[in-house]
Amino acid sequence: MATFVKKQGGKNYYQVDGYRAGGIIPYFTHNKKYYILVNKEFRAKKLKYHFLGGKVDLKDKSIHETALREGNEECGFLINPLLPKLYRKLLFDKPPFIKITKSKYISYLINIEDSDINLWLNLPILFKRIFKNDSYVLKHNESINLQWISLLELEKNLEQLSYLGKILILKLKQRLNIASETEDTFLDV
Repeated sequence: MATFVKKQGGKNYYQVDGYRAGGIIPYFTHNKKYYILVNKEFRAKKLKYHFLGGKVDLKDKSIHETALREGNEECGFLINPLLPKLYRKLLFDKPPFIKITKSKYISYLINIEDSDINLWLNLPILFKRIFKNDSYVLKHNESINLQWISLLELEKNLEQLSYLGKILILKLKQRLNIASETEDTFLDV
C-alpha cells in the first residue's frame, strides 16, 4: 500500500515498495533493430520524448500497479485490454527492469509478444485518431502523441529526451546488452 512521503507545492507525494515512480518500456525488434514506444509531452515547457511512467498514487498497492496504471494513462487508456496479461507478466514472468536508485524509479521492459503486436503497433495511430482534436480529453493524459522510434533515433536525439529519458536510454542499452545501432530511424506503421 502506498505511503505518504512529502508535500511539495501543495501536492502530496507517495511511495510503494520503496519506489516513488514506475513505468513500462514496451519494445520489439525488427531487422535486428530495437523499437521503443515513447510519448511526447511537455517537460519544462518544451516538447520532449518520454518513456511511459509516472508517480505513485495513494491508491496504488504495488509498484507493478503504478507502472501499468501510468503506462495505460499515457497511452490514453488504449492498453486496457492488455492490463490483466501485463500484470501477470510483471508478477510471474518477472521481466527485466531498470532501476534508478537516486530517484526511486523503476521501469519494466515489456517485450511485445507476437499475439499482441497488432494492438501495440497500432497504438500511435489509434491515439492520434482519438485525440487529434483534443489531446486533453482525459484528465490524466499528458501525452501529445505516441510513437514507435528506434533506439538509434533516440540516441541521436538525446536533447529531445527528458532528463529521466536520457538516463533510461543509457541503462536500456546496457540492459538489452547492445552497442549503438548503425542505421535507421522511425518505424512506419
